[in-house]
Amino acid sequence: LYNYFPSKDALFEACVASRTDDMFAEFLGDRLDPARPAESLELIGRQFVALMRADDALRIHRIMYGMASTQPDICERFYLAGPQRITGVVQAYLTAAVAAGRLQVDDTGLAADQFLALHLGRPHICATLGLGTPPLADDEQLVRENVRLFLARYGHAP
Repeated sequence: LYNYFPSKDALFEACVASRTDDMFAEFLGDRLDPARPAESLELIGRQFVALMRADDALRIHRIMYGMASTQPDICERFYLAGPQRITGVVQAYLTAAVAAGRLQVDDTGLAADQFLALHLGRPHICATLGLGTPPLADDEQLVRENVRLFLARYGHAP
């Protein structure tokens, strides 16, 4: 492996980026239609929740929180390769939906943070603490309701 990656840190960063790329694969092509924010945001929400509920993602988050005070450089690499990239994709989608006249958002960076944060409530905290994950039906309802809430604030009728 070290023939391909100069260090353990670089290998870790590549693993996080690869996992994030797997999430983005669902967004290729016309899957995220700026003219259809409800459907597109539900897709983003479902993919984000699935990623955040995955055992490997939960393990990495637990490790990162534990390392935050002793190895901030690794935590920063994780943040740049994962969370920041995900937020950037959501922000780019919101910007496109605003340009299409389907959303009214002044600060797409803030709105992207808000949208993703809606999915990180009590069920995510329980999952991170190893207290179990909710059934898929509960996550589906969570995503639908979060999209409704988000669109109540930022939605714009055509």
